[in-house]
Amino acid sequence: MTSGAYGHRAQRSLALGYIPLALAEVSDGFEIEIIGERRRARRESAAVIDPSGGLMRA
Repeated sequence: MTSGAYGHRAQRSLALGYIPLALAEVSDGFEIEIIGERRRARRESAAVIDPSGGLMRA
């Protein structure tokens, strides 16, 4: 994981990190470590907020 924070608009914790190319199509089964504690994680394939970009064009 390279960074993370609580996304108030998304109402959930968000993190940014790198995964091996071999896992690029996998979305579940990941774990990340936060302050020494391992947590379940899921890869999102689209933006969490406004994936269509409609809010930017409003």
